[in-house]
Amino acid sequence: MNYQDNFETQVTSAAAVGATTTYLNDIPSVDAQFYLTFDPLNANGHYENVLVTSKTATSVSHAATTKAHDEGETVRMTVNADLLENFADLTSEQTFTNKTLTSPVIQSWDGWQPTSETVTYAAAQQVTVSATLAALLQKGAKFKCTNDGSTKYFYVSGVSGTTVTLAGEVDLADSAITNVYFSYADCPFGFKRGEDWYKFSAYCSTAQSIASGTDSVAIVCNVELYDINGNFNTSTGKFTAPISGYYNFNGLVAISTANALYQHIASFDNPDGVGKGRLARIYSNNGGNDLNIGGSKTFELQKGEQVWLAVYQNSGSAKALQANNSTIDGHFIGV
Repeated sequence: MNYQDNFETQVTSAAAVGATTTYLNDIPSVDAQFYLTFDPLNANGHYENVLVTSKTATSVSHAATTKAHDEGETVRMTVNADLLENFADLTSEQTFTNKTLTSPVIQSWDGWQPTSETVTYAAAQQVTVSATLAALLQKGAKFKCTNDGSTKYFYVSGVSGTTVTLAGEVDLADSAITNVYFSYADCPFGFKRGEDWYKFSAYCSTAQSIASGTDSVAIVCNVELYDINGNFNTSTGKFTAPISGYYNFNGLVAISTANALYQHIASFDNPDGVGKGRLARIYSNNGGNDLNIGGSKTFELQKGEQVWLAVYQNSGSAKALQANNSTIDGHFIGV
């Protein structure tokens, strides 16, 4: 099916109902077949589309008309559903203004781009891909595949040569990887967007006792305000990273009648907080007043690593938390 952009002309000789030839002032330059619309604005009540099968220098031959058409009546080129199947005939500058779409079919898109490139297992969170596919992937892209009988979803956390490092809740099995897709959409269908799923907030409802001189006493925030993906444990007060990536945490410790203390968030790999985790070190010799200490910290965590709120105090005697005032929350930032 052919098309000529912005074509418009007029009927030069009135045609009766059932006519199969119409004479026009101008004839389209494209070869038949193409569609024409008679009376496109229905100004005369004669609107209809016809399929033109051949043309001469002064006329077009077409399927029998269902309406009569007057001399001087406007005729325009029409975009038909058959034409829409092949957009190679259209340019980026063409528009559909005042054109008729006959039975258009609009297809939805789930956000995933399929690829036929070969992908093979390299490690639980790593694949080897072709150079062609590697060139299409970068940090932050989404990756979907079928592996070990199930569909698995990942972030792309790095590309080095043809090795692609992934970040996902489920590990790959050392077996065939098929039905591969990638995406740069914000949230393609079926994908768990980390910012929406990997976040929690909790507080400690008890007056937990903190022994003096004991390093990194874990504060058990036992009441959740929310925990979207179920990665926070109210029995231990610890968050477990569901995928590798960057996470931001906020912590607040409220201790009654404090003398000298500091608090921090620490990771499982660094429980004393010296490396990854210290939020703040605050000393107080204020005669036993209550003390609140808070801060924020961003960690790069590996899948399975843990983070929790902890405190140290060296007043010489056990101190109690202020019930309901010590809190921790965290959320995924990205890979």
